[in-house]
Amino acid sequence: MSSPSSFAKPISRFLAVLLTALVCLASSGGASRAANEKSPGDILLYTDPDRGYSLPIPPGADVPPRTAPGPVRINSRKGYVVTVQAADASSSASLADLLARFEAENLGQGKRWDHKVAGRPIVVGGLPGIDATYVSTNTRARVVMIRGARTDHVLIFMVAPDRFQELAGEFEWILTYFEPGPGEGRQKTAARVAAPPAAVVP
Repeated sequence: MSSPSSFAKPISRFLAVLLTALVCLASSGGASRAANEKSPGDILLYTDPDRGYSLPIPPGADVPPRTAPGPVRINSRKGYVVTVQAADASSSASLADLLARFEAENLGQGKRWDHKVAGRPIVVGGLPGIDATYVSTNTRARVVMIRGARTDHVLIFMVAPDRFQELAGEFEWILTYFEPGPGEGRQKTAARVAAPPAAVVP
């Protein structure tokens, strides 16, 4: 796999990569064998070979081989996609700055989402982050940006608006067991990964 792009490059290029992640909703076949391993509870884990972070893969989902400079993708047969982008932590822009620029590209009339429905600080894997949710006619997305000492991570959960409530718990489960790579700063104590919660039926 190729190394992710760097935040040292123009921020517009980073935003373009994120935008590419948002439009790549079609499933591609074959799970990635090189970076997947079984945890003690037979939960499949993805461990990034470049950055060292890890996260669980929900049952019924797979991680297709990545094509540079594309993000890691988790495709679920239940109808949602999670993308994960990682790059060198920015020394010149806060997470709030990055989110503001991301929203300038994607939020508003004639853009990807019609409006923002939620936003808050968040802690994921012991690292500070920012969490925002957006909606349009066809897609509801939750965007989580996490900053480590070495790496900025962006996780995006995308699903049809009428399935968001039912399936959002699986994304929350991924965030719960997300583990930063070495040298990223404060980390959680590694815990046995439990099975994801059952889907919530509205």
